Amino acid sequence: SINGGNTFNNSTSGLGGNDVRSLSVSGTTVYAATSNGISISINNGTSFTNAIAGLGSSNTNGIFASGSTSTIHFSGYSAARASVIINEVCVTDCPTGTFNSKDWVELKVKPSGAGSLRGLKLYYYDESEFRLVYEFSDVYAPANSLIAVGLAQAAESRPDRNGATVAYPMAITLRDTAAFGATDGTFILTYCATGENDTVDTAQPGCALPYKGIQDALYYSNRDGTLTQPMVAGPLNHFYSNLQSFWPISERPVFGLNDRNTQLTGSCIAADSSSTENSTYLCTNSGAGIARSSADTGAVRNAGKTGWRNYTRTAMTPNAANATW
Repeated sequence: SINGGNTFNNSTSGLGGNDVRSLSVSGTTVYAATSNGISISINNGTSFTNAIAGLGSSNTNGIFASGSTSTIHFSGYSAARASVIINEVCVTDCPTGTFNSKDWVELKVKPSGAGSLRGLKLYYYDESEFRLVYEFSDVYAPANSLIAVGLAQAAESRPDRNGATVAYPMAITLRDTAAFGATDGTFILTYCATGENDTVDTAQPGCALPYKGIQDALYYSNRDGTLTQPMVAGPLNHFYSNLQSFWPISERPVFGLNDRNTQLTGSCIAADSSSTENSTYLCTNSGAGIARSSADTGAVRNAGKTGWRNYTRTAMTPNAANATW
C-alpha cells in the first residue's frame, strides 16, 4: 500500500518465498524475511530481488532496517539479546496522551545494548501480587530505543508481535490489566531469574547472561511511614536477599520495626517529612511518577534511588526524552 493502507497491491515477483515472516521499510526500500532468504525491493515493493549469499541460514524470521545506509539487523535464536533498563514509571495521577492517564512503564535499550528483546519479561511485585506484566517477542531493538507499556487501555496493541513494521519508540497497550499500586511497589526486568540466588538452567541463553539474565530492578514508595506485612515479607525481603546488586537495601526489612528506614531506600513518589530528601529527589505530593536522569544509562548497577527522581504529571511523557534534573 502506498496510500496509508486504504488499498493494497499484492506482489510475489522475485520473493524468495511467499511465506513472508517479517517486513522492514527504509524509504522506498522494502526488506522481507522469508523461508528462502532475504528479499529486497527498491521500488516500494513492486518487485523483489532475493539474497541468500552470506546468510548463516536461508530460513530467516525477523528483519529490521535502520539508518540512512539501511543497516539490516536480524532477529532469531542466534541473535544477541538487548541490554535494557527501566527508564520511567507512572503509577498515580498519570498525564493524558499516549496512555490516556493510565499507568505505564517505559524501558530503554542501553547505548551499547542493541539486540533482540526475545524473552524479556517485566514483572510487578507488591503486597498483593507477583505479576508478569509483559513478555517481549523476538524483535530487534537498536541502541537507545524506547519502549513503553501502558495498562488498562480501551484497545490492545502489541507491535512487537503483530506490527507490520517494527518502529521505535514503541508503545504497547494492554487492555485487561490492573493498575500499579500508588503506595509501595517494585519492578523486575529480566530474561531469566527474578533473583540473584535463583537456580537457573544456564544452558538457556537468557539464563547464561550476567546476573542470570536480570536487567534491572526498581522499588518505589510514597514514604508514608507504614508498610504492610505482605509488602515487607514479599517484595522488600526479596529485594534485600536477592537483588542487592540492583537495588541496595542496607538493613533487613522487619514489619513494624524499620518501615520508615526501608521506605527511604525507595524512589519517592510523594513528599515526606525530610526536607533534604524532598529537595534532593524532587519529592512532591503531586508527583505522578519517577524517571531516571537522561544521562543515566544504568552503568552503575546498584545505584538504587540515587538514579531516580520524582516528577509531576506535566513532566512525565512516555517514549520521550526524560526531563532534565
